[in-house]
Amino acid sequence: MAEIQKYKKKNGETAFKFTVYTGVHPLTGKKSKTTRQGFKTKREANIVLKRIQAQVANKTYYEVKDKKEMTFEDVYESWRDSYKNTVAESTLLKNDGMFNNRILPEFGSYLISKIDANMIQKQVNEWSAFSNASKWLDEMSRVFHHARKQQIILSNPCELVSKPRKPKKAATKTFYETEELKQFMDVLDDSDNLQAKALLRLLAFTGLRKGEALALTWEDVDPVNYMIRVDKAISRRTVAGSNNKTELYLKEPKNYTSKRMTTIDNKDTRTITRMERTQSL
Repeated sequence: MAEIQKYKKKNGETAFKFTVYTGVHPLTGKKSKTTRQGFKTKREANIVLKRIQAQVANKTYYEVKDKKEMTFEDVYESWRDSYKNTVAESTLLKNDGMFNNRILPEFGSYLISKIDANMIQKQVNEWSAFSNASKWLDEMSRVFHHARKQQIILSNPCELVSKPRKPKKAATKTFYETEELKQFMDVLDDSDNLQAKALLRLLAFTGLRKGEALALTWEDVDPVNYMIRVDKAISRRTVAGSNNKTELYLKEPKNYTSKRMTTIDNKDTRTITRMERTQSL
């Protein structure tokens, strides 16, 4: 029995979600489920849940719909099937969050052929207080572009929508000046936490990304020649078949040139060697 659940989004807003059985998938022959979330009210969630349950009961959930009956969400799911093969799993996770939390709750249930530029402009205006408003519009435009390629619609209404100006943020310094970094390292040198000391020194002096540094193994370190091998990174993805659960995983670096050998200084080498000896005890 599908149950509608209340949950908190990252921005603190309350929303509703559900996971429902959708029958045996005709292509895989396996029992399938779908998760929908981001609904502003329990009533909105219940309407979509009842619609899906009726389609499953009538064995029409997996039927190919007439193009005139396709909702924005129907086209989104078709677009996502292709998009997921072109990006890293961590990127897909972020994109899913954008659609589930912002776009689908507003447009998912509408017939895509009935969504016009005025409707989108009104919503974009409401989003204008958010720095990601233009990004959300761009992602919506991808779905409409996909619909046009599939000859579901004749034009992309997002192309007629004016993007909002990004809200101005107070300038915030996100780096250390040379003297500040020196002071930080002086404090770090007094710490007994070898793991933190090794990680922060690598980030400060080698240019490694956080995910690359966290993925290092002892086999990647060459203390004799003061080198480390960078050929993987830790990232986050959605657990297959789960309801919004995520996990860490190892992935290839961002691009081919990210695979490299990087030099480390004598102090880094000593810190890493001490940490390895400590963990071996």
